[in-house]
Amino acid sequence: MPDPGSKPGFRITGGKGFHITFANGWTVSVQFGIASYSEHHNAPIGPDFAEESKRLAGEGSATAEIGAWNAAGKWYALGDYDDVVGYRKPAEVLAILNMIAGLAPDAEPKRKRKWSEADEADEADVADEVPPKSAEEALCRKEGISEAQLNAKLGLALPEPPVEERQLIEALRSATLATPTKRLVRDRECHTCKHTWTSSVKMAAFSPNVSGEATEHCPECDSRDVDSSPWREVPLGWVQFWDMHSGGGLKQPPYHYICIEAASQEEAEVIFQNRFGRNPRRVTCTCCGPDYSIEELEPTLEEATSYHRGCRIADPFVEGPAPAGEPCSRGRKYVTLDEFRKREDVLVVFAGQVKPEERVGSLHEEGYVWR
Repeated sequence: MPDPGSKPGFRITGGKGFHITFANGWTVSVQFGIASYSEHHNAPIGPDFAEESKRLAGEGSATAEIGAWNAAGKWYALGDYDDVVGYRKPAEVLAILNMIAGLAPDAEPKRKRKWSEADEADEADVADEVPPKSAEEALCRKEGISEAQLNAKLGLALPEPPVEERQLIEALRSATLATPTKRLVRDRECHTCKHTWTSSVKMAAFSPNVSGEATEHCPECDSRDVDSSPWREVPLGWVQFWDMHSGGGLKQPPYHYICIEAASQEEAEVIFQNRFGRNPRRVTCTCCGPDYSIEELEPTLEEATSYHRGCRIADPFVEGPAPAGEPCSRGRKYVTLDEFRKREDVLVVFAGQVKPEERVGSLHEEGYVWR
């Protein structure tokens, strides 16, 4: 994460690279350790690989990831669609350093562009002009997916990724061949703000990882300087959507509560949109707020619905009525999960009821948008 107001000079960053702050207030980050867009991007990461990380740091890298920001912490988009650029050789790094050093202190940061349908068409036209080098590349173009996604989907031959990457590819492939019964997660720690969290392994269309796994960002400070543990399998979870009557009335009558079983909150939101034709984060009325209150992913349906069933507040979760005086006891009589599910205003969507195509996509921008 940018460190606004840094003094001119040099700083080492986590043993993976360095920052240079110039007299004009602009800072350039040069990173070539594990998880950066360099030769070491696909190296195994996490506490179990600390020695490997030190060894790679000593070896160095022929390429590096570059980012830059001004004294106010605003990024300069070095790429057309991203703030940072990767896999840059020493001469390219020097050119970027000289360019940033020559900026005026109050220079307006270049902003990244939004990917558009026109860009996709342009990219497709350019790709079609160059003959595919292999049957796999031809299939990627036909299906509109990256080679990493094709490898993960079909189990094609891979360019010797680390063992952990090969295991992840196989796990992702087996988890998506049929109705999912599990999700893959990693424990995360941000080196910048020290925040710790657990999140699902996600795929990205343009990921440089061999497995196609998306690069993780810290949810607190948006830093990419994140350590991740080896992935592990856990059961699917549940996300509850509570209709807040924004603008008046129910959005999907007669349902006040819609519960969806999914691998992550993000996936549940996409399923909701594909199934009901509306973004669950839409704001119909700015006075009322969002259309739905979206609960965080819970491991069981009992926990996801506990507040609205009048359960007691406890960690770990305990099934049962809330004692008098607790917030969720006010105006709510305790009911069992079976009783709650029988209500006409409750809809429960199990993973087995979700079509594969309903899990794919991104949320559309709808209604009022607060920026």
